[in-house]
Amino acid sequence: MREKVYDEKEVSIITVMNQVMHMEMKSASQLLKQYDLKPWQAGILFALHHNSGLSQRELAKKMRLTPPTITAGIQKMEKRGLIVRRSDAQDQRIMRLYLADKAEECIEQIREVIRQMEEMLIQGFTLEEKILLRRFLLQMLENLNQEMEKESL
Repeated sequence: MREKVYDEKEVSIITVMNQVMHMEMKSASQLLKQYDLKPWQAGILFALHHNSGLSQRELAKKMRLTPPTITAGIQKMEKRGLIVRRSDAQDQRIMRLYLADKAEECIEQIREVIRQMEEMLIQGFTLEEKILLRRFLLQMLENLNQEMEKESL
């Protein structure tokens, strides 16, 4: 067993969350490497799976990524045959993003990676603890979304 590098009673929630996220992203990156995807690129695929036809600007806003980051990711995934761009029917200047058939298969593989990650992260939790954790995390997300909306006004 590893020696603890912090005092559980004194470490902040933010510090623990940062460590968990850092380690989770590192593990996810390793698992997704076999599909030649980074975690944020997998996020793009899921965003388009749920919101087909977004423009790059809409996608960047939804994912809270910069437009150049989205552009680079889209270009790589387009070359790999995962994403297709089509002109908007009403405004030819706007390019809409859609998943290619190949991406649907990839999404199923990513879902398996997510399932594995979640299983590993919450092993040893009771059903009640899993339910509470999900509720707490969703509340934190809602709090952050509300704060960001305030800042954008």
